[in-house]
Amino acid sequence: MKVAIKTALREEMIQRLSNFFEGEGDEVIIINNTSFSVPVVTTDGEESFLEINIKVPTGPKDGSGYNPYNLREAFLAEKAIQAEKAKVAKEKKDKAIAEKKAKAETKVKKESPVQEEPEDDDDVIYDDQFSDGTSELD
Repeated sequence: MKVAIKTALREEMIQRLSNFFEGEGDEVIIINNTSFSVPVVTTDGEESFLEINIKVPTGPKDGSGYNPYNLREAFLAEKAIQAEKAKVAKEKKDKAIAEKKAKAETKVKKESPVQEEPEDDDDVIYDDQFSDGTSELD
C-alpha cells in the first residue's frame, strides 16, 4: 500500500473517530498526525486522558502481511496463561492462609489450660467415707 493511501486512510479514520467522540460531547485533542486524546473523568472523580493511536499496519518485513487474527489468537492464549497463573497463585495463597489459621488455632488450644469438668459429688469418695458411700458417722 502506498504511503499516500495509508495517510489518507489514517486521516479519514481520525476524523470519523473525532466526530464520534465530539458527538458524544467529548473534547478531542489532536496531538499528532496519527493520534488524538480525549479527556475523561474517572469513577473516583479524577481527570485523566485516553490516547488513541491510528495506524495502518503493513505486517512483517517478510511480506506475509498483517494478520490480526493470529495476533488475537496469541493474545487470547496469553490471557489464558495469565488467568491460570493467577488461579494457581490464589490457590497457593488461600492454602497458606488456611495453614496459618490452623496453626494458630492449634497453638491456642495447646496454650489454653485444659478445663476439666467438675465431677459429680455422688462419685467422689471422701476420706471419711467407705466405698459403699456410708460414713463412720452413719
